[in-house]
Parts: sequence; C-alpha cells; structure tokens
Amino acid sequence: MARMQILSAGEQSAFDTPPLFDFRERQKFFDLSKSLLETARTLQNPAYQVFFLVSCG
Repeated sequence: MARMQILSAGEQSAFDTPPLFDFRERQKFFDLSKSLLETARTLQNPAYQVFFLVSCG
C-alpha cells in the first residue's frame, strides 16, 4: 500500500533544509530570557535543561 503524499518534492526539500541565519537573526531568534534560563538551571540533569529550553523554543 502506498504512503500518503502530503508534500510535493519541492516542499519536502524546503521542509528538510534548515534556514540560514546571519548573526543578528541568530541573536533575535535564539535569545532566551533570564527567567527562562533560571528555570532551566533548577533542573538537575543537563539533558533535562536542554530538553526544557528546546521545548520552550
């Protein structure tokens, strides 16, 4: 049985290719607030801290 085709080949390529950000865009989009960082620091496991910050993003 064939899989459902939701995206065209061009749309799949665009979805799978991450955007290219310059320095200012990285600062804008990946800047985390102090309160968010403080909350992440309360988690004991560094992996949990990363998971928390990624899920907030």
